[in-house]
Parts: sequence; structure tokens; C-alpha cells
Amino acid sequence: MRAIFALLFVAIFALLGDAATTCGENETFQRCGTGCERRCDNPDDWNTPCELPCVDKCFCNEGFLRHVDGECVRAWRCDPTSRR
Repeated sequence: MRAIFALLFVAIFALLGDAATTCGENETFQRCGTGCERRCDNPDDWNTPCELPCVDKCFCNEGFLRHVDGECVRAWRCDPTSRR
């Protein structure tokens, strides 16, 4: 009986955790998303296979890159000097 309550508690906690995740503008929460997010400082690396483990977090929507300030912006808003 304790095992059932423990399992139920874990399930409820997991569901509430997802519901509490609020993403910013132009972002969507993904479970097990790529560990190599496309950013302003690495737009070309996105075509390289990612070997990092997946992560549960907010990712930029299609057509947006992660700016150095943390926002998801269109590529034309990226500072050209931030590229490697």
C-alpha cells in the first residue's frame, strides 16, 4: 500500500512540475530536448550531430535562436560580433 501511495505522489509531483514550467516569449517546453540548443553564437553548429544528453527545459521555437541575454530572437537580431 505504501508503494502505491509513493508512486501516486511521484506521478502527481511530476505532473505539477510540468504545469508549473512557464516559458518565455517564442519558447516551448520540451521533454528530452537537444542538449545543443541553437544560439546566436553558434548558428552553424546546429547541423552538427549533438552528443550531449537530452534535457527538459524551454527551447526557442522554430526560426528563433537563443540570444546571449537569454531571449529567443530571430537570426537578424543576433549581434554579428557574438559569433565565433
